Amino acid sequence: MAIVLGAVCGILGALFVTANTYVNMFRKIFLTKSFLKPLECVLIAFFTATFWYWTPYLANERCIES
Repeated sequence: MAIVLGAVCGILGALFVTANTYVNMFRKIFLTKSFLKPLECVLIAFFTATFWYWTPYLANERCIES
């Protein structure tokens, strides 16, 4: 079981490094203006917060009130 877990995590790590390389190449080409870098940060924070806010509703999970 440990070998399977190690192989899966190794593949996921390699995919993350590849995706990160492509994202950084995109940023180097298209984010050349100084005002775009903080804007990118704000947009990523907004979409991350929005995703995590709506995730419980998408999964049909409701908080139980005591």
